[in-house]
Amino acid sequence: MAEAVQKPKRAARPSADATRTRILEAAEKLFADRGFHGVTVREIAREADVDPALANYHFGSKEQLFSSALLARAEEFMAEREAALTACIADADGTPTLESVIVAYTHPYLEHAQSGDPGWRSWFKLLAKANTSPEWAPEVFRDRFDPFVRKFIEAMKLAAPGAPDERYYWCYHFFSGALVLTFAETGRMDRLSDGKCRSGDLASGYDLLVPFFAEGFESILSGRRPPLGGGA
Repeated sequence: MAEAVQKPKRAARPSADATRTRILEAAEKLFADRGFHGVTVREIAREADVDPALANYHFGSKEQLFSSALLARAEEFMAEREAALTACIADADGTPTLESVIVAYTHPYLEHAQSGDPGWRSWFKLLAKANTSPEWAPEVFRDRFDPFVRKFIEAMKLAAPGAPDERYYWCYHFFSGALVLTFAETGRMDRLSDGKCRSGDLASGYDLLVPFFAEGFESILSGRRPPLGGGA
């Protein structure tokens, strides 16, 4: 009796969730490297090794894909920082130091950057690009990021009460720009310093960033430093 011929097994198709994750990871990487206008959906699909129609099916427009990439890690990240912020306030019986508030807000950046997952570093670059480009996903910042930022500003007010309200927002503005630029690892500092400093040496940068802003905030919010231009 002849032996039955075994048909070769077909490779299992990736699940919808796996496909969606691959597209998101590709979008995160390419948008981080080249910005919103520097990459097409077709290029993202090629990076993810999927048909471009699947990118449209899962995410809709390019703008929606960009917003989804921006949000992919945001919920986890903000939950970690909110927990740290809540703990630092509770541990200090409602009167935290400025430095402890800044550490609660920023240390998850360093932890994830050093985690070994390159996706986090790509996401931080993407966050920096979106943060400085008001036409890219403004509703994401308004609806998802800004509520947490307001909690950080309220924590600043607990740590340094009594300053004119607008000063807290200016302090956050300066701080936010420096923070996202630091973790974007642009390489500019490497060139400016002729290699004495490395953008990728985030631990060294972080050790300076925290006291730099803690002391700067203290000077501005305490009122010890008079305005240079006559403002509040």
